[in-house]
Amino acid sequence: MGEDEDLKMLKGVAREITFMYKVVWDEVECQFSGLSADNRERIFSLTPPFINNMFNVAMDEGLMEDFAKPSGKRKKKR
Repeated sequence: MGEDEDLKMLKGVAREITFMYKVVWDEVECQFSGLSADNRERIFSLTPPFINNMFNVAMDEGLMEDFAKPSGKRKKKR
């Protein structure tokens, strides 16, 4: 791979990791909205090791390409 391709891949991984943290933060905000901001931050602080491990395993096994982005909105099943 060239330098541009390496940088592009690194930016993509950083974007995915950032998105994952945002999703987790939004979920903590939703699930624990009754708690103080300090307590929500404490709960959120428990998740980074798991997110990092998930991405490390995926990269080690070459699975990052398998993370498919949704083509559209998901429909709710009734």
